Amino acid sequence: MISKNWIDNNKPILDIRHPDEYALQHIYQSTNIYLKQLDQRLHELPTKEIPLWLIGNETLLEPAQQFLLSKGYILAGSNLINNIKTELLQSGQQSKQLWQPNFFLKEALNLLPNLTNKTVIDIGCGSGRDSVYMAMQKLKVLSIDVKKQALEKAQLLANTHNVTIKTLQSNIEKAPFNPAPVNIVTVMRYLHRPLLQRIPNFILSNGYIIYQTFMDGCQKFGSPKRQKYLLAHNELANTFLNFKILINRIDYLQDGRPVNSFLAKKLDKNLP
Repeated sequence: MISKNWIDNNKPILDIRHPDEYALQHIYQSTNIYLKQLDQRLHELPTKEIPLWLIGNETLLEPAQQFLLSKGYILAGSNLINNIKTELLQSGQQSKQLWQPNFFLKEALNLLPNLTNKTVIDIGCGSGRDSVYMAMQKLKVLSIDVKKQALEKAQLLANTHNVTIKTLQSNIEKAPFNPAPVNIVTVMRYLHRPLLQRIPNFILSNGYIIYQTFMDGCQKFGSPKRQKYLLAHNELANTFLNFKILINRIDYLQDGRPVNSFLAKKLDKNLP
């Protein structure tokens, strides 16, 4: 049986019932993702090494367990909702957010002034966690990815959090890509050097580049292994020579892979 201690220690609780059932009664501090949407919303769960406690009803609990285990998730336990103690329950649509944006993106945005209504291009947005996080900070976001399915997940995540993002499916390595300049360009875990050289043109004066991707040295820990996907030391600093560099450091992911975390401001050409 799930304990109050588990809940109060902010450990993840996933309720896979329909949102209408969830709103009537659910465990406080739990997260609602309906089983029928779970395959499209796995990116909203914590990393797979973090155990989940599963809550459901008789028809949903067993298939949810089988599905999550097949995807490599760890289940700490499961409970039928009608077996939960009344003092652990509440009503309403509150649903705890289990996902987080890229840690460096969050850090960099906290350093920037007046984000409201600033424009952003998120290049290689994937399933949209970074894009949606930026929209939640009142930024106007254009999310770009080559994969239609990834953009559908990004849009679903935005809808879940009642924010708006614009999406564009494009292979920007092959198709012409000449966006109107924006206040901020973000790139996370993606590198295409011909595009990298053009990114300064996508940024308005006094705008920012927020970039983090893998560096040479990742090969001994895992992927990517090919040099075309790995930054050389100070490659970003040399690319954005006419920018004011605010952060340029090497961070290490939990598995040991090095990444270059980079934040820089495009200087106003009209200033002396």
